[in-house]
Amino acid sequence: MQQFLTSLKHSFGNFQNWQAASFDHAIVSLEAVFLRIAEKERLDKKDIWDAAKITLRIHRNNTDVYAIIFGLTIISLATGTFSEPGFDYGPWRPVVIGLAALLAAAIPYVLLLALVPIHLIFSISIWALVAVNVVLSSIIFSIIEPAIPNYFYTGGILYFDDLFWKIFVFYALALPFVHARTHQVMCFRKHKSRQQSPTIQKYLPIDKIGPLIAVSAQDHYVKITTEKGSHLVRLSMTDATKLVPENSGVRVHRSHWVANNTMLSLENNSGRYFVTLQNGTQIPVAKAQVGQVQRVLDSRG
Repeated sequence: MQQFLTSLKHSFGNFQNWQAASFDHAIVSLEAVFLRIAEKERLDKKDIWDAAKITLRIHRNNTDVYAIIFGLTIISLATGTFSEPGFDYGPWRPVVIGLAALLAAAIPYVLLLALVPIHLIFSISIWALVAVNVVLSSIIFSIIEPAIPNYFYTGGILYFDDLFWKIFVFYALALPFVHARTHQVMCFRKHKSRQQSPTIQKYLPIDKIGPLIAVSAQDHYVKITTEKGSHLVRLSMTDATKLVPENSGVRVHRSHWVANNTMLSLENNSGRYFVTLQNGTQIPVAKAQVGQVQRVLDSRG
């Protein structure tokens, strides 16, 4: 039994890792589509279809969606929210509620195939489309859902007037919650804004955008390191350091810039100086910059 539970835990961990990797890959793929659209400065059917499909992949691999479906099922079972009081639904009740929960999740998911193209073509706010999705999903669910219990029972069926406001409240809470995590990624207007930004962050893929740690020269490239990871960009070190926030760090070496708040300590190793960063990385420090690095460390106590 212990071996079975260990194996189950291992399999679930692998599934979570796969799902997280798929989520991140879908985000990067959508960013690539947005870049393609921005470079062409026009939309075509392939770009619109690719963006819609990838948006569905993002939601399919978003663990928040599954948590909400499970939560709706449990709440419905516990409170009888979508049941007629006093009616005996018998052993089929969990099945009926489970199917209704899957329907509730599927409707806004499918509607994205229409809403994503509208967002791209007309540049309508993601949040406005979330509101549209809430209303349309509530209407469609209230029309279709009675067919599920009708297949199992002859009574105890709630219809449109009984269902609409209950499911509307659910969607009004759930859909904004889901999109709060992903709207920065899925909004084409946000993407264009990032690309027009005069900071080094505009060179980063969406999954690498985060607090800046360091910028290091590597041949004809610079490696930009944030708390989300690293990314190579074909850019000169001089141009790169012009794009970092002013007074936020020190160019400690001709090949390295380091953010002030990531410096941990300064070490002298046989006459060569290194600054250790909070992520454990050691960066060489030119002798001319040792005083500046020390002042930054001293100012932080």
